[in-house]
Amino acid sequence: TSKWALRGLSKNLQHELKDTGVRVTNVCPDNFRDKPEGKQMASADIAAFLLAILQLPKSIEIGEVTLTAK
Repeated sequence: TSKWALRGLSKNLQHELKDTGVRVTNVCPDNFRDKPEGKQMASADIAAFLLAILQLPKSIEIGEVTLTAK
C-alpha cells in the first residue's frame, strides 16, 4: 500500500507543479537487493539511470518508471 500512496503523491505533485518548471519522477526499482531470489540491480546502475533523467531537456518529464533487472 505504501507504493500506491507514493504513486498518488507523485501524480499530485506533477499536477500541482506543472507550471513551475519543477519535474517529478516516480522511480520504482524492482528487486533492489532486498529479495534473495532472482536477479538484482546494483545501486550504481540505478544512480546512472537517475543521472540520465536529470540530463534530459527541461521540456521533458518522465512521470513514472519501473526499473527491472535483466
